[in-house]
Amino acid sequence: MKNLPRIQREVLQVLHDAGRTHAYDIKLRLREVVGHSSVYAALARAEAKGYVEGAWEEPNARPAGEGPPRKYYVLTDAGAEALRQAEPAPSPRPTLPGTSRA
Repeated sequence: MKNLPRIQREVLQVLHDAGRTHAYDIKLRLREVVGHSSVYAALARAEAKGYVEGAWEEPNARPAGEGPPRKYYVLTDAGAEALRQAEPAPSPRPTLPGTSRA
């Protein structure tokens, strides 16, 4: 089994489940799990490893005023295999009422 960092595993899982999507959408899907900049860094690392492929949308793909072009990502076969071989994410440790995690 491969030991993927949690953020890498989460990003690959979103792409596996959602298909072609852009980084901001991935960030929104993972907002409870990871930080904003972590998603972009994880995508860059995944792209460098060949786990994902990114492509910019055409500059005029969206109506004027709706922001700059977006970079869309897809999971590659290598990324799907890495996800399949990844160790499962650890389950969160239960907390007792009245306690908090430090």
